[in-house]
Amino acid sequence: MAAARMTRQQQEDAGRAAPRVTRFTKIAFNGQKVRLEYHVTRPGGGDPDEFVVNCSDKPLPSFMEALAALVADVLAICEFPRSEASKFTVRGVALSYTDGVMGAVLTALRALSTADAPLIINSPYLSEQPRESDPGGYRLPATTVRGLLTLIDEAERYLRGDRAQGSLFEAPPITLVVSELPPDDQAQPGAPV
Repeated sequence: MAAARMTRQQQEDAGRAAPRVTRFTKIAFNGQKVRLEYHVTRPGGGDPDEFVVNCSDKPLPSFMEALAALVADVLAICEFPRSEASKFTVRGVALSYTDGVMGAVLTALRALSTADAPLIINSPYLSEQPRESDPGGYRLPATTVRGLLTLIDEAERYLRGDRAQGSLFEAPPITLVVSELPPDDQAQPGAPV
């Protein structure tokens, strides 16, 4: 009988050999919509399920802060001076995983004074670890990896329903206002009740 009281998700989790693993392959916000592309591994193995979420619900401020924090990484990786930071906006990241090692391309816009459209910048692909053929080679800076993990955490929150307008899955507290009515013998005729 205890199983009947469990939610469907709890029942699935209890019967699952291993927890579901979500791997994001794209996290982006274009100012209007959040786009999340991700894979969910199957407990029994095989190809992962692939999902795309394209949603107009505004993300939490912390999601926007995580994207904005990556501006410094774009500047460093693409060799732009730090003084240019105010001209840049990070719009998203493309992520890939090889043997459990994350790699990324960061996409940013740079405002131009010579055009009404921005310059679109894609960082070079870098992974957390250098290639085996070049152990001393290029890789994502540790600060970038931390920034990407923060953004991934924010994307997971967005998937769970934590958005700028509040959580989609938690009911807001209800406040009941009870006003005391006068006893019947004190009520005046014609007064609103």
